[in-house]
Amino acid sequence: VVLEINGYTYPFGAAHGMPTRTFANVDVRNGHDYALSELFKHGRDYAAVLSKLVGEQMKKQADDYFPNAYKGVKSTQPFYVDEHALYLVFDVYELAPYAAGFPTFKIPF
Repeated sequence: VVLEINGYTYPFGAAHGMPTRTFANVDVRNGHDYALSELFKHGRDYAAVLSKLVGEQMKKQADDYFPNAYKGVKSTQPFYVDEHALYLVFDVYELAPYAAGFPTFKIPF
């Protein structure tokens, strides 16, 4: 099961609040929360492959993202899965303006 956890903070004096979004990808049989690395074969450079796939998607919409902001997929990258794909989620302001929300990239299985 995938649990989506949303939050919102509004620091004193800020121009606007800051949303947060994270995911727990849990095996309901034993409560294990999966890390991104556990979705791939041990010893494989999954981060490099995923980074390339996200980079290719970003190039198709280059005007939507901050230039030179993308540094690749991290081992701690927020993610979730459904029956069709892996979704990699980036934080507000990490790749794009606030109005873009949480840039999310679909990686089909």
